[in-house]
Formats: sequence, structure tokens, C-alpha cells
Amino acid sequence: MELFELALQTPTGRRRHRLLEACGGDEQLAEEVAAQAAGHDHMGEFLLHSPIAALAEETRFAPGEVVAGRFHVIREVGEGGMGIVYEVFDRKVGRRCAL
Repeated sequence: MELFELALQTPTGRRRHRLLEACGGDEQLAEEVAAQAAGHDHMGEFLLHSPIAALAEETRFAPGEVVAGRFHVIREVGEGGMGIVYEVFDRKVGRRCAL
């Protein structure tokens, strides 16, 4: 990770030379780190901002709302990398559950 961070901090034109020095002349290692840094450069900040989080902000359910004509939202329980969890009352089966 230290080599990768060094690569990202170095302008692309000087990157190979600086990595070669930092790797003690190990060309294979320097090339591998440079390739990873180039991939990062190509992707930009793509992985730094979650499109799921942005979508979740647009689709939050409010207490009292009915989802899919079946689930009466009681409250938001929590959220994580995969989405938001709600405590709901399932009108079809007549009990509380998670959505």
C-alpha cells in the first residue's frame, strides 16, 4: 500500500522512475504497482462515491408509508452497504417483519 500511495502521489511521467527507486530496482514490482496506479487513474473517483447510497437517499420510505401495497412501514432500523432495513407490518401475513 505504501508503494501504491507513493505512485498516486507521483506525476505519471515520473512514476516509473520513482517506483523503481522505491522498489530497490525490482522492475517487476515497480511495473505491477504502476499498473495498479494506472488503473486507479483511469477509474478516477469512481469507487469513492457509492451510487447505491445516492439511490438510497432518493428512495427512503417514511413511517406510515405502504410499500408494494403490502408493507406498512413502521420505522427505519438501519442501513449498510447493501441498503436500508425497515421494520414493517406485512398486511398479507399479518405480522411484523424486516424489509
